[in-house]
Amino acid sequence: MKRSLLILTGLCVSFLFLTIQPSEAKMKTGEVVSKFSDMNIQIFGSATTQPIFVANPDFNDESTPLEYIGDTGGNYADHSIRQQLRLGLEGGGENWSFMTLLEGEFVMDKDNVDRTRDVGADEGWDAPSGVYGDQFGIEALVLTYDFNTFGNSPVTLESGWSIKGLDLATGGLVYGDDHPYLGLTGSFNDVDWALRYHTIEEDLETTDSELISQEQDWRFYSLKFNIPLMNQNLNVSPFYAYSDNRERDAKIHYVATEFFGTLGRLTPRAEFVYVTGEKANYPATDEDADVSSYAAFASLEYKVSSSFQPYFGGYLVAGDDDANDSEINAYNGITDGQFATPTFGNPNAFAYKTVESLGTIVYSMLPALLGNDLANGPAPWVVGTGYGGVGNTSSAYHPGLTSIGAGFKGRWDKFDYKVQFQYLMFTETGAMEDLTGTEIDDEMGSELSANLTYRFNPHFSLGTTLSLFSPGNGTQDILEAKYPDTGGDWDEIALCNYIEMTWRF
Repeated sequence: MKRSLLILTGLCVSFLFLTIQPSEAKMKTGEVVSKFSDMNIQIFGSATTQPIFVANPDFNDESTPLEYIGDTGGNYADHSIRQQLRLGLEGGGENWSFMTLLEGEFVMDKDNVDRTRDVGADEGWDAPSGVYGDQFGIEALVLTYDFNTFGNSPVTLESGWSIKGLDLATGGLVYGDDHPYLGLTGSFNDVDWALRYHTIEEDLETTDSELISQEQDWRFYSLKFNIPLMNQNLNVSPFYAYSDNRERDAKIHYVATEFFGTLGRLTPRAEFVYVTGEKANYPATDEDADVSSYAAFASLEYKVSSSFQPYFGGYLVAGDDDANDSEINAYNGITDGQFATPTFGNPNAFAYKTVESLGTIVYSMLPALLGNDLANGPAPWVVGTGYGGVGNTSSAYHPGLTSIGAGFKGRWDKFDYKVQFQYLMFTETGAMEDLTGTEIDDEMGSELSANLTYRFNPHFSLGTTLSLFSPGNGTQDILEAKYPDTGGDWDEIALCNYIEMTWRF
């Protein structure tokens, strides 16, 4: 009897399972299809292996604490191998879409590629806990719904976390990063607009279940327009961003505009940013400080042919002139990202890495970390005294940047290349002179970088980026003042070489 009941129950469950399955779920052997017939799904991915070689990142032939550079995968000294693996899934249907991207990125060694890193923890070994492989997780998520067919409303709702840039089409001075966001986008009379809320820090201080404060929060709001000009060949793109940076006691307004497009063979790009606001509890005076600063970028590119496109341009970014007053004139972006911009951007160039000897942090070539350690005494050098920047680490005292550069790029057959030179100066050294107690020259240094990539086919490419950075007298003055007992001269040329092997599928 019991066996008969089991057989009958099994038949009933099987019947119900078969009847409730949608007809679109029928599959042939070996197929993977969507549960729904009204949507498409695609899988994609890439794997990049980068052997990296670094020499003299501290500009000194003696041993110093600055002999490394930092990147998104970790820190490199001498030579390392960076690995990045991405696996994505995207799809959608009528009026909606999604994309999610899994990523693992790390400097390879035995421990971080092994998924049993915590084996020895219970036996008293000094081993990290957790099962990593390494830290493979969701890097990006994009969700959208277009309300165009719902009451003919020209609005698209979006959510997730992925690269959203306010000014990556020009100088990358304000924001370009993948923080979580909620947004509305749309267009009217050919004018595109985007309204977004971004959350960067959301750290609530609590004890038991009682909320103490939200002083570690950092959020910002942005509104951007893109207005086509002259038959849509040129664009002017004004935008506004409000940074509510409670972690740095700062409420900051960014008012900016971009200009970009084409005029025949010419491609002009320009950006201007004005910053105003207030920072409470300013360390220099123990009172509130007024923020007033600016940053600008301009470049011009000429297309001789697809294989040769010369360009030139530069940056003008304000620095602070007095470390002891209650005004902050040094420019801090939200997350500035010059490394990804179309003119001087080169993701694997030396100046776009975290280089402690220059005061730069990954994504940005601004010396925006300079002054943090001097102002904060024994505090770590990465602590921000300003009101933003990558990781909220920028300084209120840094000397700013004035640069001029030129280069050429192009594509010939299966080769892509880019060669450029940039000469970098400090805009204002007054605050740094107050902190170091010494006179500082305005020369930051110069960089020559070259990239060459050969695409064997759509699925594999091999490339290299070589950077040479010569420190200027101003950089040497700062390093000598900060490390007077190190020995050696701070005038060695730094070398950085990235080899890049990329598989796409």
